[in-house]
Amino acid sequence: MKKLIFVTPVLLAMLALQGCFYDVEEELYPDSGNTSCDTSNVRYSVEVSQVFNARCNSCHSGVNASGNIRLDNYQDIKQYIDNTGGRLMSSILQDGNASPMPQGQPKIADCEISQIQIWINNNYPEN
Repeated sequence: MKKLIFVTPVLLAMLALQGCFYDVEEELYPDSGNTSCDTSNVRYSVEVSQVFNARCNSCHSGVNASGNIRLDNYQDIKQYIDNTGGRLMSSILQDGNASPMPQGQPKIADCEISQIQIWINNNYPEN
């Protein structure tokens, strides 16, 4: 009986410890550490338009676009860039040379900013 009283807690402890193991985040969530920013092939139709749709078009689209600045289609974005020089990037970068955008919201992610800058530097192709 004494042996059973001693062995039982040891067995229970071993069973309890069986459930404890070290989880490796990379193995559990293989894509969670992927923080790379692909700027090798920036396209308006994929990367750039997605940023504008997600971060700009709630205010800058349609006939009642804020500040009369429409950013909901390629032609309007191109015209705005052509007519205002670097104001678009100044707003996005929030560098103090133009109104910081998106207004009242956090700055756009650095990766998205890089993608827009590269697209503009490549003469903003409609691709």
